[in-house]
Amino acid sequence: KNMKGSEEVAIHLERAGIPLRVAEYYMMRWAVAILFFFAPFVFGVSLFNVGIAILLAVIGYMLPAQWVNNKTKKRTVQINSQLVDLLGMSSNSLKSGYGLMQSFEFAAKQLPDPLGFEIRRMLREGTLGMSAEQALMSLGQRIDSRDMDMVITAINIQRAVGGNLAEILDNVANTMRERERIRGEIATLTSQQKLTGIVIGLLPVFMFAIFMVMNPGYMSLLFTPLAGRAILGVSIVMEALGYFTIKRIIAIEV
Repeated sequence: KNMKGSEEVAIHLERAGIPLRVAEYYMMRWAVAILFFFAPFVFGVSLFNVGIAILLAVIGYMLPAQWVNNKTKKRTVQINSQLVDLLGMSSNSLKSGYGLMQSFEFAAKQLPDPLGFEIRRMLREGTLGMSAEQALMSLGQRIDSRDMDMVITAINIQRAVGGNLAEILDNVANTMRERERIRGEIATLTSQQKLTGIVIGLLPVFMFAIFMVMNPGYMSLLFTPLAGRAILGVSIVMEALGYFTIKRIIAIEV
């Protein structure tokens, strides 16, 4: 079970394009957690600070995971934006009489990273003895993109039942262009809501900073008594919940 978990983490790091071993990744998470744990004790040792330290340690442990998730999403978006070019080049090569892997090799030379790197890696796996189906499945596992899954499924179906692969790839490319157009329209329609969420989220932080400059003694009530610290902690939690709620509402899948 531990080995399976380590393999999943390794695949997750590969999807993010982060050159870290699993052990190094967990060392980084624990280091951040320990750093966050001891941060509140700069203001003194108390029962309240111990509670805050535990909370911050949990947050610190989760931050690297969130960073990896963000890197994965960003890399997947980059790959999806390159897939249409990959399909166009591959389709033209197939129409010229090249095979599938030869078409991918030609496209990999033209495409920049990260998709170019992943295609070249897939081709290397093929030259090392892995079958074309296995190399494609490994590519899909590393990238974890719905668009790439669509391409791989179309290729596997064509290899099983036959048909014009160049035409199939053109149809898949047209579908992706249409989805990209819809994503652009959704981004335009939700831009006002995103800006509203940013303004509402930053307004309390901005006002807090203003009052700290204008009247530090008044704001010190949030740091010295236990009730003030509790109110400050609840406020931070509510701010985070509001941010993630708005982000979840406007995240429309296409």
